[in-house]
Amino acid sequence: AERVYVQASKVDEFARNKADQLIREAGSLHERLKQRLYLYAGVSLFFVLLIAYCMVTWVRQPLQCLTDAAGRFRQGDLNARSGYAFANEFGVLAAAFDDMADTIAADIHLRDKAARLAAATTRETEARAFCRELLAALVHETGSQIGAVYLLNTQQTAFEHFESIGLGEGA
Repeated sequence: AERVYVQASKVDEFARNKADQLIREAGSLHERLKQRLYLYAGVSLFFVLLIAYCMVTWVRQPLQCLTDAAGRFRQGDLNARSGYAFANEFGVLAAAFDDMADTIAADIHLRDKAARLAAATTRETEARAFCRELLAALVHETGSQIGAVYLLNTQQTAFEHFESIGLGEGA
């Protein structure tokens, strides 16, 4: 019986040592896995924040360009354009804004020219003075150096010189 007891004690001690070793290894493995989990979570969080920052920057920059251009245009700078020219949705929006600004600026420019011509021609009531004012305004607006008005004669056979700017008398 004592032999069995000694053998059982050896088995018990072996089992306890083996169990303690397994518990230590499991604890060590648990700590390593926990450290790796924290590392992977930290790296993942870093990449998520980096991607979020890039997305915000990529959205904010074109919107800021468009907002700045719209603000300058609203304040009267008819040459304000976004300058954003990328092949994405913001690029399409920026091109549409720039086209709209071009159209509005051209329309305002034409209206200003028409208003100056109308103002020049409404000041005079006499035909020769009216033609002189009209020619002066047209020459100025077109950048020409000469201008003339010829009227059909009473026989309706030829045009005769009536008024001119930049031409000699009787041209």
